[in-house]
Amino acid sequence: LFFTGTPHRGKDYGFFGLMRLVRPDLVDPEHDPLEQLSQLSKVMIRNNKATVTDLQGQKLFKPVNVFSREYQYSDDETQFYRTLSEFVIDGRAYAATLDGRAQTARMLVLITLQKLAASSIAAICNALRKRRIMLANLVGRSSESVALPDDEQATFDDLAEAEEALPGSAAVLLVEDEIQRLDELIALADAIARETKIERLLQMIGEEFGPDEPILLFTEYKATQALIINALHRRFGFGSATFINGDERLDGLEQASGSAKTVSQPREHAADAFNAGKVRFLVSNEAGGEGIDLQERCAVLVHADMPWNPMRLHQRGGRLSRYGQTRP
Repeated sequence: LFFTGTPHRGKDYGFFGLMRLVRPDLVDPEHDPLEQLSQLSKVMIRNNKATVTDLQGQKLFKPVNVFSREYQYSDDETQFYRTLSEFVIDGRAYAATLDGRAQTARMLVLITLQKLAASSIAAICNALRKRRIMLANLVGRSSESVALPDDEQATFDDLAEAEEALPGSAAVLLVEDEIQRLDELIALADAIARETKIERLLQMIGEEFGPDEPILLFTEYKATQALIINALHRRFGFGSATFINGDERLDGLEQASGSAKTVSQPREHAADAFNAGKVRFLVSNEAGGEGIDLQERCAVLVHADMPWNPMRLHQRGGRLSRYGQTRP
């Protein structure tokens, strides 16, 4: 009898390799996956949290209710995003004229820029500034080798950190006049005083939840993480929020005095403070998607951005949708 929480991680070969441990007579990763699907019912029982019960037929897990909240860009945000989209489109057109590694390197950076922009303007602007500095110091040097960590070996947090750093380290031109285009984008970003997404987030928390409701928030990138924590502190009081990320430190956190500094925080301390009610908000990136239990006190999860990998979404929800959760 073989138990596993995640039998399929998106790779058919690995999945059928696991199943072969159970029934080598029925399953083989070297054979056609489609032909073997009909055999899975003989090999595998899948229990879903939404339906699993105890021996008396009582459901063991509380239901999960999912709601979306909309917001609309300001005029300044719209202009920035349209200009960024034009930059990405022109970059893709330029990449299409190249071959092999040169094309792949540029496409990887452009996709990463889109992912950062979907998180927050703070995240994309931070990446653009670092990229502007890198290109200005390039002085004719370039490398066509651009890569992210191997998906099989890296954690989701490793991948998110690598994505956040990639635009500032990939020494390839995305468009011919890139430095001038970056200056335009950075200037447009500087004109944005407040992000509508963050304002909408604060409005939702203030209007839809009581003042003592603990809330877990997830984001992929540390620049967005700092943005959210600073906004929560300004609205709900300094000390009301803490964080979890991979390197257990976060830059640019505003203090009650008005200054900003880097704060170090072990993930266990952050989880314990949240579970004990010492802080109301916990803002985590993908480092908090596994290995911590937050269901004792909290039943509200906010996705401040949506991960492109659906498995990350499932793991985020698993922090609260666990055995011992008392509320939907």
